[in-house]
Amino acid sequence: MVWGKAIVRRGGRCWFITLSDGVRKTNLENAGIPVYSLSGGSADKTKYIANIIGALNPDVIHAHVPGYPHEGDMLGESLFCINKKIPVIQTNVFGLLRNPREDEWTDMRAFVSFTSCVQAAAREKLSLNDRFFRNKTVIGYPLDSKVPFSSSCRDIQSKTFNETTKNKIVNYRAELGVLPNHVLFGKFARPDSVKWSYDLIQAFDGVHRRYPDIRLLLREVPDDIRRVLVRKSRRNEISARSIILLRATSDEDDLLLSQLSCDVILHTSKIGESFGYGLAEPMSYGKPVITNSVPWGDQAQLELTNFGRCGIISTSQNNMINAIACLAQNPQLRLEIGQRGKDHILRLTNLDASMDRLMRVYESVVLRKDNPFLEEDLQKAKVIFQNLNHCQWGDSSSERIANYLRYYRFWSYRYIQVFFGCLRKAVE
Repeated sequence: MVWGKAIVRRGGRCWFITLSDGVRKTNLENAGIPVYSLSGGSADKTKYIANIIGALNPDVIHAHVPGYPHEGDMLGESLFCINKKIPVIQTNVFGLLRNPREDEWTDMRAFVSFTSCVQAAAREKLSLNDRFFRNKTVIGYPLDSKVPFSSSCRDIQSKTFNETTKNKIVNYRAELGVLPNHVLFGKFARPDSVKWSYDLIQAFDGVHRRYPDIRLLLREVPDDIRRVLVRKSRRNEISARSIILLRATSDEDDLLLSQLSCDVILHTSKIGESFGYGLAEPMSYGKPVITNSVPWGDQAQLELTNFGRCGIISTSQNNMINAIACLAQNPQLRLEIGQRGKDHILRLTNLDASMDRLMRVYESVVLRKDNPFLEEDLQKAKVIFQNLNHCQWGDSSSERIANYLRYYRFWSYRYIQVFFGCLRKAVE
């Protein structure tokens, strides 16, 4: 959506074709971008898409795909119905190369982070060389500095907040029961069990026993975690007063204020991130972050924190406890990490730089040329590969051994699941 709006601001034309309506449709239309939705449309969606593309006659098609077979594969069938060859660039969202059918109509694949690109190659046992990057590149997701919040909050990416915003933050914290001397840690994620872990709450509670002035804000907690919290608070196994639960909200100002009210952001996941907007946005506000390493999953969160130089990376629960304790008692360190993270993430997610790169790739696919950033991408990927291997397993021998065991346990469990799933289908 950010790219689409930027194309229009640069004087280009852009259309969106979507399989279903969503909350962003109105925002796109308000920005002057027509949206063609297939929900409730023609029964023959392949022909419907072909008719739309034929009528629009675009210079290039930009598809956002998961990297495995999905419903949107009908794009290829639609393109075969059109006599004219239209170049296609693909944003590979999850760093997977498990849909070979796409090779028939995709001219260029773009990963959303270099870490996702490196992991995609490793998963398929492909070498990071000139051949790999001939038709693959990286175009990281941008942050739009013109955020769609009320005018009183539009200075969130400046060095200081204005008085109105400061007062809003103070009042918001007060409404949550957070006192000025409290250090508020926050965790924001969609209510999906893979994005949450009770280990994080256990780590926080362990630190809270030593530092009772810390608080934990959890937004969009899944029901299973919420039930565990309620049960344990009734048994006095955790301090209910130290944990604040907030429901999901569509109010962007409220979501923004809840993030700005936090002193530290905890960003943990069982599967990691192929990019990580939930990490990038609070970092752009100057919030110090603690994230976790998941060698069996996506690891772009390590790249966003510049491999520990602009945030704290936890490779074990003990690391998490130490990180929370360290930031709880050191306000100067919070400011320093927050500022380094902000400077790094605003460079990494710069909208103009991302758009310049995107437009160069569009031009290349239209002219039937190879990746214009081939050498640059190859060198950067090699650096990321080295940093990833150095950072993701932990600093000590005990951490590395523990993470290797977790890695093999994770994949063993996955293979067992696949085996029994195939067996069940065979029996049926």
